[in-house]
Amino acid sequence: MDSLTQIVLGAAVGELIAGRKIGNQAMLWGAVAGTIPDLDVLANPFLDIVQELRWHRSFMHSILFAFMAAPLLGWLFNVLGTKYKLKFLSEMSFWRWTHLFFWGMITHSWLDIFTTWGTKIFYPFSEHGYALKTVFVVDFFYTIPFLVLLLWARFLPVFKKNSYSKSYNTKRAFLVWFGVGMSSFYLLMGVINQQRVNPIFEENLKAQNVDYLRYDTKTTPLNILLWNNIVETEKGYYSGYYSVLDDKTEIKYHYFDKNWQLLDPIKDKKKVQQLIEVTQGYYIVEKKQGKNNTTIYQINDLRFGQLDGWQNGNGDFVFTYLITEDKNGNLSFEQKRNKFDEGFELVGQLFGRALGK
Repeated sequence: MDSLTQIVLGAAVGELIAGRKIGNQAMLWGAVAGTIPDLDVLANPFLDIVQELRWHRSFMHSILFAFMAAPLLGWLFNVLGTKYKLKFLSEMSFWRWTHLFFWGMITHSWLDIFTTWGTKIFYPFSEHGYALKTVFVVDFFYTIPFLVLLLWARFLPVFKKNSYSKSYNTKRAFLVWFGVGMSSFYLLMGVINQQRVNPIFEENLKAQNVDYLRYDTKTTPLNILLWNNIVETEKGYYSGYYSVLDDKTEIKYHYFDKNWQLLDPIKDKKKVQQLIEVTQGYYIVEKKQGKNNTTIYQINDLRFGQLDGWQNGNGDFVFTYLITEDKNGNLSFEQKRNKFDEGFELVGQLFGRALGK
């Protein structure tokens, strides 16, 4: 998910593992641990768009990385605490530091599995991106209540007042656990809602005589009420929306031709195949002539929907990739930049539709 959410979750993990040992420092180092997997973006300036898409949420989001990095960081912090007498580091053992970093990093990856992007948690043994698609990569309904409870805990005293001995203020732990429980319940509701809407999509496809190969159901931005169903057929895709608050169960689908044959001149190129793998097979193709005798192949990733005009199937796709072939057959790759000038209007449309309007 987004950086703020991962910081909040990491800080909560830090408090639960080490709050009674190092106080508010636990939230700080937990937030650092929760941020570490996303530091793979530091490699982006050295990668092209295809490499960037394949690298992000791979090795540094894997279980293997957490097992490798956590003991190293635990050892480093333990050494800094014992050898250099840094008091706030010396309060904890190697194993507790290792636990803090391991759980901070691994919960980051677990949370990403629920998102529409997913993560390659078993990399390098598998490059499959596991994604439940039951929560969007940014969802304030998950993050903000969790953040409020965490800040509330942060400004409580670490130890109980009027105590002759250092007794940890368990109210801090209660608030953090409540935040973890509430946010986890939100994730669970996303899973439940997805299971609720799938039969409705299937009934509509049957009623509309759509002979499909497979379908993909995902939540839409900033909510777990409105769901998008992308349906693959032999020649194209259907896209439809349904909210759990809708009064009627009839769904209007919009159709998009695959046009995969347009990629025939370059489809055997390795990077083209890798870009197609990123879309998980949910893509359509457009082709046009560019400047200086170049050919531009446009790959639209259907998994993340469209911008303005999404309700009628007319909007630009959120994620679009351009492959430019020059007169010598050389290929260059880039991601099309979208304009979000009408972002607030788009959010308003989504929330209105999510509420059944």
